[in-house]
Amino acid sequence: ATLQGRTCETHGCNVLKTTQTAPMRKRVLFVRHGEGEHNATGRWNSKRDPFLTAKGIAQASSLRGNTEFSDCQLLVVSPLSRAIQTALGAFGENPSCRVVLSALHSERCSARCDEGRPKSQLVADFPCIQRWQGFDTLPEHWTPTVSSDSCWRKDRVPAFLAWLRAQPERCIVAVGHGAFFGSILGWHPDNCEVAELVDVSQVLCQLRDTQPEIQLRAVKSFEKVGLAAADFVDDVRKLLSDPDPSIRGAAARVLGRNQEGNVEAEAVVAEIEALLRDSDASVRSRAAEALGDMGAVAERSASQLAATLQDTYSEVLQNAAWALGQVLVARCAEVSKRTSQTDMTSDCKRRRLHDGDLEGFAEDLGRLLCHAELDVKYYAAEALGSLGRVASAFNSQIAAVLKATDDGETRRICLWAMGRCGTPEADVVKACLKDVEAAVRGAAVEALAENVEEVASVAALLQDPSCDVRWASVAALQKMGKGAKACSARLAKSLLDEDASVRHAAVDALCGLDETVAFLPDVAKLLNDPDLEVQIRVVRALGQAGTSAKPFVPDIVKFLADYGEYKHIALEAIMNIGSDEDIKVHVASLYEDNDP
Repeated sequence: ATLQGRTCETHGCNVLKTTQTAPMRKRVLFVRHGEGEHNATGRWNSKRDPFLTAKGIAQASSLRGNTEFSDCQLLVVSPLSRAIQTALGAFGENPSCRVVLSALHSERCSARCDEGRPKSQLVADFPCIQRWQGFDTLPEHWTPTVSSDSCWRKDRVPAFLAWLRAQPERCIVAVGHGAFFGSILGWHPDNCEVAELVDVSQVLCQLRDTQPEIQLRAVKSFEKVGLAAADFVDDVRKLLSDPDPSIRGAAARVLGRNQEGNVEAEAVVAEIEALLRDSDASVRSRAAEALGDMGAVAERSASQLAATLQDTYSEVLQNAAWALGQVLVARCAEVSKRTSQTDMTSDCKRRRLHDGDLEGFAEDLGRLLCHAELDVKYYAAEALGSLGRVASAFNSQIAAVLKATDDGETRRICLWAMGRCGTPEADVVKACLKDVEAAVRGAAVEALAENVEEVASVAALLQDPSCDVRWASVAALQKMGKGAKACSARLAKSLLDEDASVRHAAVDALCGLDETVAFLPDVAKLLNDPDLEVQIRVVRALGQAGTSAKPFVPDIVKFLADYGEYKHIALEAIMNIGSDEDIKVHVASLYEDNDP
């Protein structure tokens, strides 16, 4: 990829404005880590900084000797363990090139699996990294968190690309993560997939090439570009009026991924919205998809998206339905917070968006539930689910779609939508509790979570063979509140579940139902659980149990000794348990050994 600026040296193109210059072209390869433990289980919150599985280690080893890396002059590695293991598998402990450890491209933090461990723990597992550049300047507690990393697209992605531009090497390999790399590439790489960063300036020039095969190849590359095009937004906007429909559609798609923090986003939305009326169906489809990618930024286009639901092309309908749900989901969430469930309908009639009311949009989407094509019904149901209780009137029609199909993913999305819309048809949902597909059973459990009358039906799934379904059942019982207290003994058995995510959900559920004290010995045993997340949940639960948990204060102190970075959780728990002299002594010793 060319990271030197916005001119294309290869083609000598002067169409683009030159904002930066550099004599050197770079080739940048992104390598996503091998299969991690969280990838294999699908449990993103069960473990901090998970390692590679045996399969992931084999995937990384298979990259050793890859000819794509033969010219590598710089290897840059994320400090998450799975990335370090992948780099070691592909390049060994002593690569012939310069190696840099950089937290700039650690995974975007959306769950516990994306949180890194302290530097001292990393070097204990991987001693060779202390020889890598960047190790000395990496803070002991370097990791971003879910709360601190909310602006990763706006902050870390541009900073990482700028860092790559500043390096003198001409061939760079970066080992990192799917979501972070995917935001730049425009598509999500598989485990250990090698992806070359698109040279946006070069591709923009190739779109003007007179040779059809070069132009076609450029269009295919261009429409996949993600945040790598952030510096080229003005140039891409000009392509929205290109005479070639494939270029217009690709430009809309690229712009849809590059509007976060753009001060001219409103103008770009208007330009893409105009393409919803384009004579070419593929352009209309790409324009709808782009507006959906923009989310709430494109809320002003809701009416035009609703009008596009009259289109005669299936792909256009699918993207327009999905996009309408995406651009309105933030407003619907806001309405849900302001309004009680009982007066939601009447309140929505009073509240008007500047471009239409929410119920009107729900009606437009509801009509698509009768469409002949299943894919159109799927996206209509998903969009209605995004609207939430505003679309409750369409639950019976969504249920009809569910009953008429044997497609598991469609059944799952229908159940999800019915649960989001509220008051789903209980008999229809309960029938899905016996579905052969675990994802469908789990969605059915979640759809019943607010129906206290179905406590027994939900509790029956605590013994489901799928850990995902068991987890959903535990979470649903917690959500049911006091009505689920009769199932507390059955919930307590889930503390012994073989899956860590189910165990920590069970701890949370008993705590949420104020039943921790009733099962205190069983909960406290999990202070020795092999999963750290379970231990953290137990410490919090014991703290909320109050004075009844006094016998377990020494165990909480031991937890602190093992995991000092969670001292605030241990201290809060001990203080909540009581103020007797022995507890004060424990607290004093903690403050003496650790910074408060």
